[in-house]
Amino acid sequence: QQPEQQQQQQEQQANTQEGQQQDGQQLQQAQGETQEQQPQEQQQQPEQQQPPPQRESMLRFASKDVILKDIQFRGAISDLHAYKQKIQEANYNPLCFRINEDDIFGDGTNFQLALSRDVAKLWRNIEYEHARREQCLADEQRQVDVARSQPRSKRQYVPKPWQSQGSELEVEEAMVRPRREPMRIVVSRPRVEFNQAYRHYDKDAHELWNSSQMECRPFKDPNYDLKRMEQSVAVQAVKATAEEGVQAGAVRPRPNATQAQPLNFPPEAKRNIIREGGIDQFLHRVSYQCEQALIQNEITDIFRDDFNALSEEDGMSGNRKESIISEYQSFTHLTYSKNKVVSAIQWLPHRKGVVAVACTEVASHSERVTKAGRPSNAYILIWNFKDPIHPEYVLQAPFEVFSFQYNPSNPDIIAAGCYNGQVVLWDTTHEHERIARMKAASNKQETQDAGDEAAIPIVKCKYATTIEFSHHHVIMDLQWLPGIEISTRGKVTNAEPRECSFLATTSGDGKVNFWDVRVERLMKKGRKAEDSLELVWKPAHSIHIISLIGMDLGGLRMCFNFRELDKGAFFVGSADGELVYAEFVRPEGEDNPEYTKSCVQAHVAPIMALERSPFFDDIILTVGDWSFQIWREGHASPLFTSGYAAEMYTCGCWSPSRPAVVYLTDQAGNLEVWDLLDRSHEPSIKVTLASTPFMSMSFMGASSSTASAAAPTATSAAGAGPSASAVAQQQQQQQAGQF
Repeated sequence: QQPEQQQQQQEQQANTQEGQQQDGQQLQQAQGETQEQQPQEQQQQPEQQQPPPQRESMLRFASKDVILKDIQFRGAISDLHAYKQKIQEANYNPLCFRINEDDIFGDGTNFQLALSRDVAKLWRNIEYEHARREQCLADEQRQVDVARSQPRSKRQYVPKPWQSQGSELEVEEAMVRPRREPMRIVVSRPRVEFNQAYRHYDKDAHELWNSSQMECRPFKDPNYDLKRMEQSVAVQAVKATAEEGVQAGAVRPRPNATQAQPLNFPPEAKRNIIREGGIDQFLHRVSYQCEQALIQNEITDIFRDDFNALSEEDGMSGNRKESIISEYQSFTHLTYSKNKVVSAIQWLPHRKGVVAVACTEVASHSERVTKAGRPSNAYILIWNFKDPIHPEYVLQAPFEVFSFQYNPSNPDIIAAGCYNGQVVLWDTTHEHERIARMKAASNKQETQDAGDEAAIPIVKCKYATTIEFSHHHVIMDLQWLPGIEISTRGKVTNAEPRECSFLATTSGDGKVNFWDVRVERLMKKGRKAEDSLELVWKPAHSIHIISLIGMDLGGLRMCFNFRELDKGAFFVGSADGELVYAEFVRPEGEDNPEYTKSCVQAHVAPIMALERSPFFDDIILTVGDWSFQIWREGHASPLFTSGYAAEMYTCGCWSPSRPAVVYLTDQAGNLEVWDLLDRSHEPSIKVTLASTPFMSMSFMGASSSTASAAAPTATSAAGAGPSASAVAQQQQQQQAGQF
């Protein structure tokens, strides 16, 4: 056995030497070529950078005997002890090891072992490919270095002389050059103001917008004029036109006839179709469509005039040529209304062409508080279209009036809400004769000064509520409640339809007060003459309105359903943009009832207008911030919300003759007319009537389309286009379907 073992060992050593020579031949050849080229290149280009070092081979070789002896010597602690059987069964010798590049331990002593000849051959090919790629990269880098070392071209470019084609003159004319030196502004600040202690607070955007804390308050300058330099520029990029004529002879007409025979199925095919029953199902399926088409042909008016029908459609959506809003009349007085703000406006219900406006001072709350102790009067001016210079008469109030209304059953009674929270009442029943005498005396004078106050009759208020029982804030809205009576316990009873003795007021103190205007009746009710001065006028019923956060809600506008006043339901719009649904009827058996039924956040700014549709009892209009919304009573979300406008809206109302038309005014003095049947993304008409914000708006009569808007320093009346009752009825049906 010894000669056989020696012979096997010699054969293994010979195979090992052959394998090592074959495995390393390719690597040595690639490395040898690199080493042979380096001295030649260094001799030719001594200044060239040295190529990067060659990559070290990742393969190692070891014979089976060495590995098995190591396993036998080390035993179980050998790293290859677990693979002893596989090493003995390997089909090649010496075995190939590869350094593990993904060594997670970082010590560089981890290897991979190939137990088959195919894997070892694959590793050798991969190693050869890496060496070849490194050699290619080295050759490319060597070529780049050689190209960089070559001297640059000494060719010189001679510029050609510039020839003017006239374009520089056009560029010179189009340039805008400054006519003055630039201004220099130096902004300084005392150093002691730096690094001061500060403290931030949370503020809502709408509160900061209208408060005095805004450092840079935005405003719109109506006299702003943008100056630009005019330039004459002509651009032509069209082809030349040419006139040409073409003549074609007419074809001589001649009679022709065409005859065709229908294509029929054979009798056997017809019998098969009828027997299968498919034709019956088809006729039943298409009979309804055919019947509808025949009915439409029967009811279609083939003699209809399309041009007349087109004009009717234009009248429905609003003809742009006829629906032009223009200023009809303007009123101002040097003493009573100059440099003042018109806070409220109302048409006289019993006289056509007469309007009443309330004028207030342009002052802040602090300025009004400073002047509170001084005697001052506020006025409501009664203007007639016949005399735009002198008012017919003036209603005098102890404080500034922000809301007033005429009694719907007795127009001689006027109620108003003042800035200090009082309710003021006038009765002009016995003043008409005195006013007529003063007007006649003033007309007899040859000359009359426009600002003469003695020639204008003044009517003082007859009653005023007691301050202790009045509102604690300015009264922003006042509404008459016809046909009902309210007791001190909050019980509502029906009165005569033509009688109107109660009114409701709301203020920022969170209360809604209900007043009985029959003050003389209260004085005569079991009281002596000497006690008449001690009589106080206090509300017959008062309720508290609660907001979303549980605080008193500052009411700005109210909306009642006058057809169902006995139910006691009404809406209130707050200064925080909340829409509240409440009931003023006090439930029986409850001492502290909850009058607020629901509250939703409608707008992010105060609700400036709240009005019920004159055509639909359950449709409510709210105007606030930069949008308006349409609500249905009983729903928690609006039916329609307009897009945000460029300016904040100040007031709005429904059209009394068009169910789908809404009138809005903004702070820029614009009047917008929205026709929801025509378009809902933008106003149908937008007209600028003034350069100052509008504060109030009112329609004259229920069937007229003339609107009156109040703006600072002046009162203007605007007229809109005509409207037809037939169109209104058709629009009411369409709008009802849309809602």
